[in-house]
Amino acid sequence: MLTSCLSCGANARRIGSQYREPARPVRATNVADVHVLAQDMVHHSQRQRLLVFCDNRQDAAFQAGWMKDHARRFRLRALMMEGLKDGPLSIGDLSRYIDDALEANEALSRALVPEVWQVVRKEGGGGRHEQERRKFLRIQVLREVTLSSRQAIGLEPWGRMKMDYEGLATTLPWIQENAHILGMPAEDLRDGVASLLDYLRRRRVLYDPQREIFTKYWMDGDLEVQQGYLPQMGNPVGTKLRREPLEKSTLVTQWASDRGDTTIRQIARKWGVPSENIEPFLEGLFHFLVGEKMLSPVQLKGSRGRALPNLSGVYQVNADRLRLQQNRGVRRCKNCRRRITRRTPRNLCPAWRCTGELEFVKEDEDNYNLQLLDQGYSMLRPEEHTAMVPHKERERLENLFKGDSEAVNAFVCTPTLELGVDIGQLDAVLMRNVPPLPANYWQRAGRAGRRHRMAVNLTYCRTVSHDRAYFADPLKLLAGRVDPPAFNLRNELMVAKHVHATVIARLHQYTRNASLSEEHNNIADTLKTCLPDRISSYLFKDGLVRDRAFDLTSLENLICRHEEDLGGYVIAAFSQGWPKPDAEVTRPEVLIQHIHSMVSELEMILGRLSRRLHWALEQIKRLNVLRERQGDLEPEDDTLFRRCDTLVKRLKGTARRRRREAEGYDDVNTYGVLSAEGFLPGYGLERGSVLGTAEIPFWRTGAMEFALPRPPSVALREYVPGNLIYANGNRFVARRFHRDVDEHRAEMPVFEISTERHAVKETNAGATPGELGATILQAIAVCDVDLVHQSHITDEEELRFQMGVAVHGIERDQHNGGKAY
Repeated sequence: MLTSCLSCGANARRIGSQYREPARPVRATNVADVHVLAQDMVHHSQRQRLLVFCDNRQDAAFQAGWMKDHARRFRLRALMMEGLKDGPLSIGDLSRYIDDALEANEALSRALVPEVWQVVRKEGGGGRHEQERRKFLRIQVLREVTLSSRQAIGLEPWGRMKMDYEGLATTLPWIQENAHILGMPAEDLRDGVASLLDYLRRRRVLYDPQREIFTKYWMDGDLEVQQGYLPQMGNPVGTKLRREPLEKSTLVTQWASDRGDTTIRQIARKWGVPSENIEPFLEGLFHFLVGEKMLSPVQLKGSRGRALPNLSGVYQVNADRLRLQQNRGVRRCKNCRRRITRRTPRNLCPAWRCTGELEFVKEDEDNYNLQLLDQGYSMLRPEEHTAMVPHKERERLENLFKGDSEAVNAFVCTPTLELGVDIGQLDAVLMRNVPPLPANYWQRAGRAGRRHRMAVNLTYCRTVSHDRAYFADPLKLLAGRVDPPAFNLRNELMVAKHVHATVIARLHQYTRNASLSEEHNNIADTLKTCLPDRISSYLFKDGLVRDRAFDLTSLENLICRHEEDLGGYVIAAFSQGWPKPDAEVTRPEVLIQHIHSMVSELEMILGRLSRRLHWALEQIKRLNVLRERQGDLEPEDDTLFRRCDTLVKRLKGTARRRRREAEGYDDVNTYGVLSAEGFLPGYGLERGSVLGTAEIPFWRTGAMEFALPRPPSVALREYVPGNLIYANGNRFVARRFHRDVDEHRAEMPVFEISTERHAVKETNAGATPGELGATILQAIAVCDVDLVHQSHITDEEELRFQMGVAVHGIERDQHNGGKAY
């Protein structure tokens, strides 16, 4: 067990019951490994097309977004390298060079700056599109020059870019005087001062006069973060000679301290400054840099633009003094392995508590990242292909993938693409994980190599037990049994849906039965009333919202009158050819019970639709009151108002059905809605009863409205408050839940949770736990939710965020057993 770092001396610590060592093993991340494999497979394919299969929709969305951001950032770095070939450039000049390249190549512009195209499209020459593009590119260059010293990917860590500071010359009096005192060449001291500025710059102590990117807090809701121009960053940092007692160390980097050592103090000591002279030396250096305007006075601000309290006299490195130039090779510390691009005085590493020496390291010819930059690799242009992508957009992407366009050359898809969609000629398939069954593997592998072509199929094995088992013995998968597709005929829910459909079919037969002529009109009227063509009749009466729940008594009486005939008809239908091992779910008493509960289950569906309607009406009422007070609404509230208004019109049946919605689920047709909500068999229409609606930012042009329906069991895990949902290149967070008006009484149950038995039972709020270690918790029922847009998916997030969820069950007083093996 490691107790302290051998390089910097950092101590280990205990966090709760876990012991955290000061060093941790370096592990590859799945998303990065898959990207490298996909990049090479596309580059070496005869026809540059690739399918990447995932078994999880969230993993597929995250992988596609990560790969897209990572690939375009590499291409931007390549353009930066090209711009630096002609000599040193300022940040603005380098940004303009890239802007000119994108102006001349619209296809490249769409691939590298899709965020700008989503904000505003290009209209002829000039205009806001160009302004937004220049803003975005300047931010990307600033991000590149502020990479952390621990970052391994970037032009500066690779040794391809070096920073100089305009005006920092060996002829300056302070440099000449102190170089003579320290007994070193003036060039060495100048490089030492530049390395100190590098230390501050790479900690984001950088002042950008144009945008103040690193001088203020950026919150999730800020426009630049929502647009994807900026990633989620921490707090701004300034520097000063000494911190005041009330100033936080997270906001101010001090040069000297009365209570301990500092990194800059250690740097001065490594330059050979005597301990008794370090304080005056640092004071002189600080005032020298301020006088030469290398350090600019700044005012750190909050997200609303107000100055942060208890802060004064802080500085940041002036970004206008930076000059970016081409470079080859780096200097690496023999102890801590940290890399810098310039020589320091006495050739000592400037890192905290590190006494190692620097050595020059040439570029590694086998460095994969440099090969991507130098050898002109084909840019990877992936897209997500899952059920979360709207149908029209998915169809557009499929046409681009099957055609000759270079806009899309890789699909990150789910098992839905295993069959049914012709994606044209394909030379390679990559599986992000080992498929669950041999049938899945062969189906995915068979997507490539059609039309008499050779193909390459590659499977990436993760560190989980499932993948490790097949990696150790591949024949278990390759020679495994391939079972034909089959339904789970012991599924009681599936049987119940088909019982409902069978009963409705039998009731409609009564209307054509001559022996029931006296009841013909009554049955037809009952079916027309209780099962209308459109769901609007359930929620509205004479154009007005119903003030009470829809009455299904006539349908219930009709079923009761013909219970014997309906029961016999259903039993006869399910007794034909049903497998004996699965006959438990089709016993006569079970089928009769499904018939008895049919009306109550229909009432539950209508209650769910009514809750959605009343939630939308409550929001409209609240926003109208807010509009009367303010005169107008904030853009986010205005978007919510329009969405609620559209929902009400759809439920009422007055909204026009758009052309792109001509196929698939119809949210107005009664039988389509009942199928989607799980009352009738779905046959591809059933989506889930819990609806997650994505709130698209108001500034996005051509934004795709989409909803993510989930079955309650899946929604219980995914739509946890605070959890992130990845879809269509963006990250959403479950934040606004559609609770009932009287939910405080009806849908806020209290449970006693036993983590030891993984069980729960309903109780009262003031009850005492019945066993040791149990917890009393008030819960909220799973319901529809609004998914608030948080940010784009970036390559700075190497692991997909997901909240830990433990699912417990309610203990029953009986045990029916199960299959024994």
